[in-house]
Amino acid sequence: MPDNIINNSNKVLFIDTETTGLDPKKNDIIVLSYMIEDGGMVVDEGELKIRPYNPSNIEQGALDVNGITREELEYFDEPIYAKNKFVKAIKNHVDINDKDSKLMFCGFNVMFDVDFLKEFFWKCNDKNFFNYFKPRTLIDPMYMLRYLNYIGKTNLKSFALDEVCKYFNIEHKAHDATSDINATRTLLKIIRKRFIK
Repeated sequence: MPDNIINNSNKVLFIDTETTGLDPKKNDIIVLSYMIEDGGMVVDEGELKIRPYNPSNIEQGALDVNGITREELEYFDEPIYAKNKFVKAIKNHVDINDKDSKLMFCGFNVMFDVDFLKEFFWKCNDKNFFNYFKPRTLIDPMYMLRYLNYIGKTNLKSFALDEVCKYFNIEHKAHDATSDINATRTLLKIIRKRFIK
């Protein structure tokens, strides 16, 4: 049986971002990690380190959480270069003329990442965001866990990914985008195996 999360007819984009703050219009992505699953197999993955569009809007508290310094940001890729690299990876798996080949977003509290990614495309003057992704189609284990808690199947005290990983004994490095993706994928496997018959 393939090791996929959804089913073999869907293409899934696991995504996680680290940012310079919490406002996608004002702040910027500085780390973008992604993993593409197609037909039950991981077919592409990568991590992009991106120089912020607006360095004046960097919030020090966000950098403290991310563990990234302002000096390190100087060596990150230019935004348009990083965006083009990301789009090139996506185009290897998406036919923009076939709506069924578009990617479903998946991540932990993934709407945060989707909002930042959409603004990232706009800032790079790329209006093709919706050509690659299925609109209003999000897979997010955080909401699954809230429901499982509600019906008494779990006893989580916090829905922060780090705390969730401790609860399920998942190896995880907090605020590391690639680790967040891998933890989310493992978490979905656990939810499917334990709670979905």
